[in-house]
Amino acid sequence: MFDAMVDATYYSIEALNFSGVLIVVTESGWPWFGGANEPDATVGNAETFNNNLIRRVLNDSGPPSQPTMPINTYIYELFNEDKRPGPVSEGNWGVFSTNGTAVYPLSLSTSDRITGNSSGVFCVAIEGADSDKLQAGLNWACGQGQANCSAIQTGQPCYLPDTIQNHASYAYNNYYQKMHSVGGTCDFDGTATTTTVDPSYGSCVFAGSSNSSTSLGIPTPSAFGPVSPFGGSSSIQVPEIRVLISAIFLALVSL
Repeated sequence: MFDAMVDATYYSIEALNFSGVLIVVTESGWPWFGGANEPDATVGNAETFNNNLIRRVLNDSGPPSQPTMPINTYIYELFNEDKRPGPVSEGNWGVFSTNGTAVYPLSLSTSDRITGNSSGVFCVAIEGADSDKLQAGLNWACGQGQANCSAIQTGQPCYLPDTIQNHASYAYNNYYQKMHSVGGTCDFDGTATTTTVDPSYGSCVFAGSSNSSTSLGIPTPSAFGPVSPFGGSSSIQVPEIRVLISAIFLALVSL
């Protein structure tokens, strides 16, 4: 569909007796979350579309009608727009959440992962976060979130220091390492953030650490939504594929 839309524009330009005009696709992407009537706006679809789009662009070829003219493309979009009006999906096209955490992994080559890579990326509680929210996040992660919280129980390696922030960081990270590949985010109602600094200490080793030999045991939840565990629907969709051809063509049509 992507190539067909670009090709259609080239044919339209040719019909107006213009040639040698390089098309730039200014917006192409997929929403990762939507309303109850938008079932195709999922993390999986967004990740698949954008990673396939990157692979398509990196092969440096054009559409069938112009195979030697590479397609220059901008991904829509870098950050979610949580205040954007309209359908739920309108605010959820971003590769990053509004707090800067990656929504899903994005690869710019076959070997490099530039966002959401759990190797060397940890999810920890934000210092000074509201204690009630931290407790709610901790309870959710160790309960519905299915994080393995045995290490923060009394007498276990990560119990001390016995603080809500320390325990929440361990639980948040355990959940994130298990679930980020299927849409789990590091947000927890604004009390968490990602870091490349390994939070492990002493005999307390956080999941994802190069020193960890613990299997994460990723479960397959029956109703998992790619949003913060404190709200939102887990029923999601896509109203449209946003592929907007450059204003160059519009200008040519008006001539």
